[in-house]
Amino acid sequence: MSAFNLVDIWRIWYPSKKRSLGGKKKPFIQRPIDYWLISNDMQDDIENAQLKIAIRYDHSAISLNVNSLKELPFGPSYWKFNSSLLEDETYLHFINSKYP
Repeated sequence: MSAFNLVDIWRIWYPSKKRSLGGKKKPFIQRPIDYWLISNDMQDDIENAQLKIAIRYDHSAISLNVNSLKELPFGPSYWKFNSSLLEDETYLHFINSKYP
């Protein structure tokens, strides 16, 4: 964690709260989430971190909202073509139909 400047945002927000991501009903066993790792620089950008009820009884859903994503400007960036698409027949047909 320290080598990559990561922090566990759940433990920072809720230091005394126990949490569980999954388990079994019979016998009743809960398994804890070990870490929610984010970049330390993103701490101020986290708007919400919580566990939610999920469809399956043995797992909880995770919700993490980052509030600064809406404010980031788009601009020039590095782009690299995924050459494995050249082996995808659906992709090739689509490209060839749009750009004969």
